[in-house]
Amino acid sequence: MSTPRPSFNSLPLQQDGPRGNAWGLFGDQDQLGKLNLLTPENTVAAAREITDGVRVSTDWALDSMATPCFGRSAFQHTVKNKAPRPVNDDVLTFNTQSSSQWDGFRHYGSKEGSYYNGCSLEDIQTSTRNGIHVWVENGGIVGRGVLLDYAAWAETKGVAVNCFTTQSISLSTLQEVAASQNVSFRQGDILFIRTGWTRAYEQLSAAECQQLADFKAPPVIGVESSEEMLRWIWDEGFAAVAGDMPSFEAYPCQNPDFFLHEWLLAGWGLPIGELFDLERLSQECRKRDRWSFFFSSVPLNVPGGVASPPNGVAIFYVFPRHKFLLLIHLFKIAACWEKMVHGKNAMQRSQDRAIGRSMVACNRCRNRKTRCAGNPPLPCAACVDVGHICVYSEAEKRVSITESYFRHLQSQARASREPSSQHDLSNIPSTALAVTRPEGEVPLERDDWWYKGTDNLFLNRSGEHQFVGASSTTHLAKRLNPSSTNLAWDVRPLYDDPSSLRRPVEDALPQLPPFQFAKRLFWVQYAYIGTIFSLIHPAQFEERLEYVYHQPHDFSHRETCLIYCQVLLVMAFGLMYSVNQWSGDDGPPGFKYFKHALRFLPDIHEEGSIFFVEVLCYVAYYMQNLNRRDAAFLYIGLALRMAISLGLHQEVSNPDISEAGRNRRRRAWWSVYSLDRLLTVKSGNPITLHDEDIGTTWPSAPDGSTPDTWPSIVLIHYTQLSRILGRIGEEIYRKKPRSGSSLIMSMQSITDALSSWLRQAPGGLRIDFSTLDSHISRETVSINLHFYSCVNMTARPLVFYVIQRRIDAGLLGKTEDWKEGLASNTVAVIDSCITAARATTLIMDAAAKKNLIATYGYLDGEYIFSAALLLVMVNAAFPYNEINARAMETALNLLRSVADRGNSYLSSRHSLLLELRAALGPRPNASANVVDDKHIPVSKVPTTPTSNQAPTPGFQEGSDIPSIPDDVWQNPPEFPSIQDVSFQFDPNDDSALWEGALHQIDIDMDTDWIENTLRR
Repeated sequence: MSTPRPSFNSLPLQQDGPRGNAWGLFGDQDQLGKLNLLTPENTVAAAREITDGVRVSTDWALDSMATPCFGRSAFQHTVKNKAPRPVNDDVLTFNTQSSSQWDGFRHYGSKEGSYYNGCSLEDIQTSTRNGIHVWVENGGIVGRGVLLDYAAWAETKGVAVNCFTTQSISLSTLQEVAASQNVSFRQGDILFIRTGWTRAYEQLSAAECQQLADFKAPPVIGVESSEEMLRWIWDEGFAAVAGDMPSFEAYPCQNPDFFLHEWLLAGWGLPIGELFDLERLSQECRKRDRWSFFFSSVPLNVPGGVASPPNGVAIFYVFPRHKFLLLIHLFKIAACWEKMVHGKNAMQRSQDRAIGRSMVACNRCRNRKTRCAGNPPLPCAACVDVGHICVYSEAEKRVSITESYFRHLQSQARASREPSSQHDLSNIPSTALAVTRPEGEVPLERDDWWYKGTDNLFLNRSGEHQFVGASSTTHLAKRLNPSSTNLAWDVRPLYDDPSSLRRPVEDALPQLPPFQFAKRLFWVQYAYIGTIFSLIHPAQFEERLEYVYHQPHDFSHRETCLIYCQVLLVMAFGLMYSVNQWSGDDGPPGFKYFKHALRFLPDIHEEGSIFFVEVLCYVAYYMQNLNRRDAAFLYIGLALRMAISLGLHQEVSNPDISEAGRNRRRRAWWSVYSLDRLLTVKSGNPITLHDEDIGTTWPSAPDGSTPDTWPSIVLIHYTQLSRILGRIGEEIYRKKPRSGSSLIMSMQSITDALSSWLRQAPGGLRIDFSTLDSHISRETVSINLHFYSCVNMTARPLVFYVIQRRIDAGLLGKTEDWKEGLASNTVAVIDSCITAARATTLIMDAAAKKNLIATYGYLDGEYIFSAALLLVMVNAAFPYNEINARAMETALNLLRSVADRGNSYLSSRHSLLLELRAALGPRPNASANVVDDKHIPVSKVPTTPTSNQAPTPGFQEGSDIPSIPDDVWQNPPEFPSIQDVSFQFDPNDDSALWEGALHQIDIDMDTDWIENTLRR
């Protein structure tokens, strides 16, 4: 299960506590702190890695330091013989921090003198509160350990390591070490950092050891004390950190405002380990090229203890290669036998049974509780990326086949590979290739139970067909090459158990978080969706929250059930947008509250209300975030029809309804309308309500003039874009008889509407790319991503068609100008699409630096995937352009970053793009003849329509904003606004091209383009 965790920016949780504290996160009386992350599920997942059982102690000998640092007493050991009996006792006298140690929560307080969770010095002296015995009573520190071997990395890089000076190890260095080891983290990991300090100390003379101990503040190497280091530790969700140096951070501390001992021990309740012996651990990790392991530590059970030796042991996993090869061999032979004996129908039944058993996932993905895109026996992309042996544990029988049939299978396999054998794969990135098959190996059936070759229908797990239209990104994977390992990614929900939402839930509320934490969850979800959709007013929510927390529960009335349902849904969204690192077997963050919310959702045949409409919108959008797009489409349809039945789509003349009541009706209508347009078009379904049928106006001020609040302004302009999106779905992607000239007119009209929207948008909603590193808020991110997505979807069919023509002409990697032979306005349309993709990437990159990305949010993933897809194609098909190449790499890195944090849906999409890029062949480089984009000067800073942009609402001057590194976007391009591009199409210009583009849309152009590319 995912543990609720607010964002780093929301700290401190207790305003009257020390800076950055997380007091109350696990309850007001909590004494475990971040050790709460070591759940039973976490331990089970870690324990599954144990196979060969090699054990490594992490404890340095208690007498390793004859004279410990920081004035601590030396270890003394006395053996007492109980003569005349042959019995011996021993007496140990030592400071618990004179060798390997865990610093407990009583060890170091804040500058204000308080300890973890508000514990005072008086509490320390008169009680056992926050004692280290609490860790022991809860099972110790047991979970998955991860080692970052800085010392070994520095040695290979030629970086000097000075263990006895104040040498700070920066976050970027640690991230580079992790990348070199192919290490990824998950919530609840126990982090170890090796600097080589204990090894260096053992090489000192006695005099040098004494000299070091004589320092009042001995200089030692350690991690950097900085805000970004603290943010990283928080965001990665570590349960504990440890190193082999006397102080985890470089000492003396170089930045007292971010002294890690204060923040981690007193602020967060995160144990710090020091002087761990990591030498043999490093050797075992290097031997296996594997840097994670099962770790167990049970400190001394001393009531009220301040610190303790760790008594730590690491236990390793390794899977023998011969067993791996044997499993693959058995799987292939069994598959061949079943196909030969029982035919295709039996094979389908076997696949269906396998689906029921959920045996598609490899062992590693199962242990990590993440979905696996594997295609047995081929390794999954996740294992390939980290260099891990991919194993599928499924019982198979040894069978025999005739030699003649085996030769027949060999010939079939060779024949199927002949068309692709002519291409040079030497330049394909290793991460894009799942496996290279030796000659004669039999390719197995694809994991495509959902695909049956139909034009617009996909099979779901129950065997029913679902409609998927041309504007949906599902088309990008619909008829892929059989060798693809990423076929079923687009129909798998973000929870493992298909019956999760069908389980009966008890007729009671789940355990709720503290009241103040629930309020913070509301404001988190409000920042992401509270203004673009007006589904509840903050004051109204607080009243309902008070009711839920402080009134007796009543489950017998529809209105109270709606209150419980909405409050739980808000908490679900708040957790989804708060947690950016997740590894759980039940569902994404907030899934528990969502399941309970469904329990309180009234039956649809009950009387409708605006409140009911708002709750249905929440349900629909969370379903979309779960990748349950079919359910999301159904729920938003119910909300829309209930809104129509209530007459929200029309103005009312009833004098009994106040202006505030009218505005609530308007806000509710335009929210459900906007969400319906988004979910409908993005899933490729047809629009069911046309704009001509709507007669209501925008929310207005009490006097009936312009909108009165900023949220109303955001809602109006966001909804205007959703209206344009609906036109894009209907006029460009919907299949109906039309001509190339009608497509031109539709595109002309839509781009005019987008240009008009941009001219009328207030300055507070615009993004100035020259100040993107400082002036940005979640509202501006959401609305500008929506805008550039509309631009992308409008022009994308034409871009795809031009790229397809270059592929057919064999011009991939060539330097011929792609604009040759195209009318100027056609070129401008294509330029605008590429510009929109680059702008989307820049916005997402800046938002990621401010922790404004919804890791498990649907729309953010949709936007960055669409932008990355277009940039991958443009970089492959058009002559080299450095700006486009850098934008593509940034987009792919953003996708990978979100995928690494537990979003398996985007992980599969990322793998699909890598596969597509590899299939397109080697990319041109900067040394080739470059055809510069005449419309995009590379020496200017990005700008959008106006240079006099007003500060973004919510931005506070003087706030601490991290800067974007100078080398991220060297010579950034200018982003001309859509209004600066004149789209005055002549139907006679490029008439054949427009007819061809139209024809491609009608035959599922996106799908065929990728299919043909992967089969080159």
